[in-house]
This record gives sequence, C-alpha cells and structure tokens, in this order.
Amino acid sequence: MNTLITGIEEYIEDNKSLFKEELIEFLSIPSISADSVYHQFVGEAAEFVKGNLLDSGVENVKVYQTEGLPLVYGEKFVDPEMKTILIYGHFDVQPADPLGEWETAPFSPSIKDGKIYARGACDDKAQMMIPIKAVQYLIKSEELGFNLKFLFEGEEEVGSVSLNTFICQNKELLKADVSLIVDTFLHDSDTPAIIYGVKGAILVDIEVQGASEDAHSGLYGGVVKNTAEELTRLIASLKDAEGSVLIDKFYDNVQAPSQEEVLNMQEISIRDGVDIKSLEIQAMMPTLEVNGIISGYTGEGVKTIIPSKASAKISIRTVPGQSSETIIEDLKKHLNEVCRTNDFSLEIKASIGCSSAVMDLDHWIFKKAGEACNQEFLNPIVYERMGGSIPVVGFLNVELGVPSLLLGFGLESDNIHAPNEHYHLSNYYRGIKTITHLLKKSI
Repeated sequence: MNTLITGIEEYIEDNKSLFKEELIEFLSIPSISADSVYHQFVGEAAEFVKGNLLDSGVENVKVYQTEGLPLVYGEKFVDPEMKTILIYGHFDVQPADPLGEWETAPFSPSIKDGKIYARGACDDKAQMMIPIKAVQYLIKSEELGFNLKFLFEGEEEVGSVSLNTFICQNKELLKADVSLIVDTFLHDSDTPAIIYGVKGAILVDIEVQGASEDAHSGLYGGVVKNTAEELTRLIASLKDAEGSVLIDKFYDNVQAPSQEEVLNMQEISIRDGVDIKSLEIQAMMPTLEVNGIISGYTGEGVKTIIPSKASAKISIRTVPGQSSETIIEDLKKHLNEVCRTNDFSLEIKASIGCSSAVMDLDHWIFKKAGEACNQEFLNPIVYERMGGSIPVVGFLNVELGVPSLLLGFGLESDNIHAPNEHYHLSNYYRGIKTITHLLKKSI
C-alpha cells in the first residue's frame, strides 16, 4: 500500500478524539455574521482559526480587522520553485432560527449516528478544517508539495462585503497559482463532484410610492391608485409565462455550453433522472427571481386600505458573457417604461454582489484533483457548474486572475441553512485524506 495512504489513515485514527474535540469547540462558537449581537463571537472564531493554523505548522498567521468582520491569513512556504495554492474558507455561520425546530441546541454540538449536529457543521466549519488537518499531517511528514496561503473570512454568509476590498489592497500577499475552496457537496455519498463554474449575482430593491399615506379602500377605491397593484404589474412584466426574462437584451452574449459540458449534463441527466433542460437552466443560463414583496396590511384580521407604498427584492444570477452593469441599466429602463409615472414614483437600487466565473477543466489542478479523488472514491468525478454564487470565486478570478477548485465533502441532505444542520464524520475523515493526496508531493 502507498505509504502516504497508510500514513494519513494512521494519523487520522490516532487523532480522531482530538479532531472531534476541535470540531466541538469550533462549532460551539455562535459566529453569526448577520446579527451584530453575535459579532464578538465571529472574532472569537477568528482567534480559534488562528490558533489551529499555528498548531498545524502554518506560519505568519494574522487576524486582520476589516471595515466589517475579521478575516485570518496564514502561509506555509516550502520551495520558491513550487506552485502556490490559496486555501479559502469561512468561519461565520447562518442564524439558527427557527430554534424550535432543532432537535439539539444549535451551538451545543452533539454526535449521533456518526454525524455531528450544529449550526455551521457543514457550512463551512468542518469543511474549512479539512485542508488544515491535511496540511498538518503533510507538514509533520514533510510531504507537502505546494506553497500554501490561507484566507478564512467571517462575512461569507452576508455576501463577503469586506473581502473584495481586502483582496484588492493585498494582491501581492494573496498572489497564487490557484485557489482551493472546500465548501461544496459531493454529488452523492460515493461520488465526488468538482464545481468548475459559479454564477454572478445582482441584488435589486424596487420601491413604488403612490399617495403620501394609506387611503381607505372604500372611500377612495378606484380613485387613488394602488401601489401594490402597480408593483405586481412591474414584476409581471419581467418574465413571460414560461419563465423567460423579458428585459431587452437580457440573453445577449450568453455563452452556449461546450460539447464537453453538454456531455457532462447528459451523463448527470441519465444517472440522476433529471431533465437536461433543467440542468442547463440551473447551471448555464441567467435567471431572475423575486425574493420578497412587501405592501399594505398583512397582519391578522382586516384593515381595508389602499397601500401608499410597495417594495420588492429581486435577485439576478448572471453567467459569463453578460455585463452586470448593462443588465442593471436595461432593468431600470424596462421598469421605468412600464411604470405609470404620472401616478407613481419609482426607486430602483441595484448592486453587483459578485461576478460569474467558469474554470478551464484543462488546468493542471483539475487533473491533480482527479487523481486525489480516485484514491478515495470508487466512482469517477462529476463535473458541474452550479446555479448559485460564491463571491470569493469571482473576486479571485477578476482581481487576481486566480482560478478556483471547488471540491467539497458535504451532502445536500446535511441541512445547511436549516434546522438540524449536520456533517458526516466519515466525510470529514475522507475529505482530510483526499486533500492530503491533492497537496502531497508528486512522486
């Protein structure tokens, strides 16, 4: 048997109790970035990460204070002739609400049936610990095959609002050949998945203002114009009955999938019994969705009014070839043309959350990842583009020209962002072994 395989398996077996204790301590920190009441704990989580990196043999570890919440940087240089990998993760977590639906307290981690239950177990605390533990072993065994940099943030769950500024201000510090992100899912429990593309995000707030105050729906019905009705007209104008976006030029410059991508989707469609058109929309087409609508009275009982104000939140997912700035301008033009501005005023606020990015599967890191996964999984890798957005992927691609390998060990059934989030300890150990193979010296 390969001595590295034997070594890492023995190392994990010898340290399982310690690894569990570390996870329990980390997961006990309620590092919720969305709620300022918990921001002190985000700082506490940063200090935990700093300590764990130092204990693992990583050097020059520092907690950086941003305009928002802290992030942690560290590095381990082996040889200037070696390639450099930037390892990214996040130590902030989602709020635990609704608390009543948790079977165990979200910040009192418990282990049951081989799974550790806690908020942040899968997203992303156990996952971000995987490369740290792999590196810990490789440093001890003198088998590390890359120079490494580590970047762990405390704002991913609120859109990584300070991260891009930090990257722009520290380009030389973060310079690397490729990044590794362990924050995604396996395709299934026996099949690894590599995410090689993510969508960009545009976040939009729309507000329609009519009369200066709410009006009585009986006395003024048919006379005072209804903002809720106008907002629904605006929203309805954005898509047709089949769901296609009607903003002018919205689909211009969208890149068609390559033949290789079509074949990948066909394989997934056959394997999982999923409609290939749905796969293409999820992975490769831009989308627009209404996230929420607020207007008028929605409480218990009756309040017969004509609301003076109505608002909505919309998110647009973009793909390579599209210009987010152009889409925002075209959206504003469309809504202003549809809105009856003689009766209503319209305010549109839009921001670019992050850029889309698609990686070249011919890049050497994907071959290396394939070899690593073959050591631990019987089934071959599934290559996927995801419908969601991971801000750091776009930031690193645009600002540093660094492609990202997204290789995670969670499962879709791990309940991320939901009550009873958990993580399979078997996937934790399997992840450590896989990343060890990825980062080891080539023979």
